Amino acid sequence: MPYRAAGDDPPPRPRLRRPALRAAAPPGGEPRGVGRPGRRHPAADGPGSRRAARRGRWHRRAGLQGARGRRRRRHRGAPRHVRPQHRGRHQQRRPRRGHDVRRRGPSARARPRRGDPAAGGGLAPVRYVVVGAGAVGGGTAALLHEAGHDVQLVARGSTLAALRSEGLELEVGDSARTVPVPTLAGLHEATWDRQSVLVLAVKSQHTPDLLPALAHVPAHVPVLCLQNSVANERLLLAHRDPATVHGVVVMMPASSLRPGSVVLHSLGRPGLLDVGLATGGTDHLDHAVAADLATAGFDSVPREDVMAWKRRKLLLNLGNAVDAAYREGPEADALVDRVRREGVAAFATAGLPVVSEEEDRLRRGELLRPLVRRDEAGSSTWQSLERGTGDTEANLLNGEVVRLGARYAVATPANAAVLGDVQALAARRGRPRSLDASTVLARL
Repeated sequence: MPYRAAGDDPPPRPRLRRPALRAAAPPGGEPRGVGRPGRRHPAADGPGSRRAARRGRWHRRAGLQGARGRRRRRHRGAPRHVRPQHRGRHQQRRPRRGHDVRRRGPSARARPRRGDPAAGGGLAPVRYVVVGAGAVGGGTAALLHEAGHDVQLVARGSTLAALRSEGLELEVGDSARTVPVPTLAGLHEATWDRQSVLVLAVKSQHTPDLLPALAHVPAHVPVLCLQNSVANERLLLAHRDPATVHGVVVMMPASSLRPGSVVLHSLGRPGLLDVGLATGGTDHLDHAVAADLATAGFDSVPREDVMAWKRRKLLLNLGNAVDAAYREGPEADALVDRVRREGVAAFATAGLPVVSEEEDRLRRGELLRPLVRRDEAGSSTWQSLERGTGDTEANLLNGEVVRLGARYAVATPANAAVLGDVQALAARRGRPRSLDASTVLARL
């Protein structure tokens, strides 16, 4: 602003009176708002008009006409001091000293659906809908039901009839008991809410058949793959929201050779069931499920890298087909070592993470020992051959290694040979452990 010498101030603005307005009006007419209605004269908006008096604080300070006698606008409604929503933050009424200040809790929409373990509160209950009433699915559902959790078991055919007429027969060692688990004939009979969780416990080769039935499951419902192999999570990730797909590492020595009957072969923990997101990491549901499984007797840990653990389990499951198709002996043991070495090479070449054998050994520890009545039943593949189902999950175990080998140029002849033998044996309903492993080793 330029310097202004004393005496250079502008002359004060003249205060116009109402007669001045009338003098400025044309003959025979007055500005609108002063006399009779007519066209607005430019002098009506002059510095002496009421309109000018409303323009701001400067006019009132200058003492122009219309500023003092101006009628205050009447406030409609309750006074502002009664309506706190109209106060600014600095005007909010504060509690007097010594008064208890209680905050409103979060709304139901703002609360996490299944609880936050970091918040220190209890986890919200989970409603389980388990598909597959075999050894793993039936045993897990029965133990969760006995622990007081909300569980529904989806079954079909003779298994559904046995469960509805007699309940699930659960054997542990020399003791047996009947567990009345609620059953459903399909996913279309289930009711879903924000606490519902779908648990897939069918054999991996049957997961594609469930895709049409998943249309009855809302998109927000999480899915837990309580299954061997890593193909189930890959399939679900392609059809559902990745944030709802969870993997479970299944270490559960159990068998089911009759509809509605499950035998647990461990006198210690019934199984180790670690859970985590298939895309990596964990969420509130993983912690809630692990806590529920612990109350049912399982050992369960939320895993940030659950798929790396499932790949280690897959390497162990590569021996299932050997156990199912070939007679026991040193040749069969050598064949198991061969198929597992090929699996390690295929995962390494593909760049897929796998936890070490030492980590897996430490995780198992002595939790699954001693095993009881283990010699009466073999692996899940052996059980499929024994029951004459006509198919096995070897294509999702040994076949996974064969496909990785073909993609990344890794030789996998042992897995290819074992896969061909066990598929042929299942197709003709052959007896388990009826082949000679030495013939396979001779061809390699």
